[in-house]
Amino acid sequence: MSTILPLTKATVRLHSVEVVAVINTEGVCKTMGLICINIPLQINNVCMINIIKMEGSLKVVSYNSRGFPKTPDKLWEKPTIELLLQNEKTDIICLQETFLSKQDLSCLNIVHRDFQGVGASSTDTRDKLITGHPYGGVAILYRVKHAKCITPLDFNLDWVIGISISSGNNKHVILCVYLKSAGGREDHKEIFQGQLEELKTIIDGLDTTSVSIIGDLNADLVKPSHPHGPLLRQFTSENGLIISSEQLFPKESFTFISEMKPGETSWLDHCVSTQDGHNVVNNMYIEYPLSCRDHIPLVMSLSIDKLPIVEEEINDVTPKINWDKFDDVKLREYSLMTEIYLSRLSIPRDALGCRDIDCQDENHIKSTKQLYDSICKCFTDGSRNVFGVSKRGNFNCKPGFNDYVKELHDVARKRFVAWREANKP
Repeated sequence: MSTILPLTKATVRLHSVEVVAVINTEGVCKTMGLICINIPLQINNVCMINIIKMEGSLKVVSYNSRGFPKTPDKLWEKPTIELLLQNEKTDIICLQETFLSKQDLSCLNIVHRDFQGVGASSTDTRDKLITGHPYGGVAILYRVKHAKCITPLDFNLDWVIGISISSGNNKHVILCVYLKSAGGREDHKEIFQGQLEELKTIIDGLDTTSVSIIGDLNADLVKPSHPHGPLLRQFTSENGLIISSEQLFPKESFTFISEMKPGETSWLDHCVSTQDGHNVVNNMYIEYPLSCRDHIPLVMSLSIDKLPIVEEEINDVTPKINWDKFDDVKLREYSLMTEIYLSRLSIPRDALGCRDIDCQDENHIKSTKQLYDSICKCFTDGSRNVFGVSKRGNFNCKPGFNDYVKELHDVARKRFVAWREANKP
């Protein structure tokens, strides 16, 4: 027997955007497959939401589609894509070799009403006459209901596209890649290595440690003769990455069936992860029944709600107050305001009552740190409410400025002054 909780209609503020949501008496707000946590119910039914967390897991599919339909009525030409889009459990689809030009990328948003997408292409039909179809290209389709938590990432490259999935105070980044193949007379090792180095630069520049690189990497780790396999293995080893697909699949797995050499198979499609990215992988499998051409879809389930918790880092300097400027009335007001803030603090009595001078209890350490931060915040919040914030703004501390920039900045400043005094020639 289920219990029906009374509901209330409320205006919910999501990062300065107001939406209408249904909230039960326990303060749980569910909307579009997301769960909003830390919601205080107030008398006027106005809630402030600070954290949006993905609920459950996401089903992610990677597939080298060898083309992409530009309109919904052409989906029958790509039955595998059509089946993936119609599957209600599919959340994200990473596609390689879409054969779309830059002018055609908008079709990613119209091919299915429940999906929207982002893509990259090397072909611009405005530049030259195209013989045949465009080559290469990557794209990511994701359900519209998840759009609030997804941010597209464009790296100005035609072989990689990404999305950042926000969950709570952390993120998971998916990079869809199509790396250079080793077919033909050349193995293209230099190009392949260059792409791996570019991926390393991209990962280092992300604001999260949870990353999945998914797609057609054109590297067979099983066949010793494949030129790109050792390069990929060396790249992951040197950079602390994990080939998740290799760890989760048996060695006899394959994702490619040669059309030129019937019966010959290869394992070219992979998922490479950071340690945190690997930890959110629930399961992974190859969808052999959906094989209708050379490549076979790679499917994985990501538990985004298992992302590690990251404490918000405050990188500013609290403005200093010139106490001599204020009279006794203002100082008394500040004292009263601070007392109000301090009276609201929750005192960790267990931690403060501990008599172990070498206490290693994680709960005690965490509670003590939180109490200290809360006390400091009481004083700064009190000063802002009573004295306001200086119009000059807070000092923005730039680490390393004095070491690397100050001297050059001084020279530039002197030259600017000289230019200004010379009537700006």
